[in-house]
Amino acid sequence: MNKIKIYRGYRKDGIPIVEVEEIDLTGVNTRMLENTKRHGSDFFEWGYSGAGPSDLARAILLDMKFPKKEVDSLYQDFKYAFILPADFDGFEISEDSINAWWDFKHHNEKEEEDEEGGGFDGFL
Repeated sequence: MNKIKIYRGYRKDGIPIVEVEEIDLTGVNTRMLENTKRHGSDFFEWGYSGAGPSDLARAILLDMKFPKKEVDSLYQDFKYAFILPADFDGFEISEDSINAWWDFKHHNEKEEEDEEGGGFDGFL
């Protein structure tokens, strides 16, 4: 069995918290998602478009170990597909959903360059 990864956002006393849960045969490991603060937000956020959601989108993709150069060109798209539509109270995003989105973006990269639109509707 491979490791399963889930990104989970919730609010504790009004403060947004984002954890990474990794599950394998040995058990469950939960850790806080590191904030790389590209947009300078002190907290991750979701459910709207802004600095906190942008930092969250980028942090998730970097945590997935995708190439930084590609992350920096795609994290805003990821934000619109997953972070913006997330419920204010909390969300869960699976590694499988993220990988499917990443593969979709790369598979359709050439087609999207040739025509306007052709976006990803997300998994939420």
